[in-house]
Amino acid sequence: MQYDCKKIVRYGNTGDGGWDICEDPFYMPSTNSIVYSFGIAKDFSFDDAISKRRHIRVHSFDPTNNMSDHQRSDLITFHALGIAHYTGISPKGWKMASLTDIKTRLGHKQETVEIVKIDIEESEWTILPEIIFSESLTGTKQLLMEWHIYKDEKRKKTIITHALQILRHLYRIGFRLFKLHYNPLCSKHPKAYYRYCPEIYFVNINKHI
Repeated sequence: MQYDCKKIVRYGNTGDGGWDICEDPFYMPSTNSIVYSFGIAKDFSFDDAISKRRHIRVHSFDPTNNMSDHQRSDLITFHALGIAHYTGISPKGWKMASLTDIKTRLGHKQETVEIVKIDIEESEWTILPEIIFSESLTGTKQLLMEWHIYKDEKRKKTIITHALQILRHLYRIGFRLFKLHYNPLCSKHPKAYYRYCPEIYFVNINKHI
């Protein structure tokens, strides 16, 4: 661990679907701040919990669950849109956009998206370099991700090498690991493609330097 968070609080399900937040004074999400939650499927437990308990605006994104854009609650807006390293239509016909373009589209360029959660079933490996080098995470207090590591040995080695480079660049721009947890459902599912799926939690030390 690279940062010793004194107060870690779970939001949402205790198992798959819930996520932890560091609530140390520097990183406590501000009232009426913004959360981006990428990758929902049909589990809104994290989004519901953090919006209600912290009175935070949440924008939930997922193009894969056959839902249309809608207002889930006064604080939660759902978008049938996925995050990608480009803006356009995916080969599967889904609407996709880069994080920079999403912020522009939603009018958040001048606001701070304090928490970004990404659980997008291995697509993280293509979007993370673009997010880092476009400086789209500037101002973000916490970054929560699930990484998907393949069972296939050759693909696993390639991904782990890529992951180490990503970790180095995240460290360079201020992100420090405060928790790592393995999702037990990842390898136990009968159709699992992955050997393991670490849920990785970062705080941005540049927020209080």
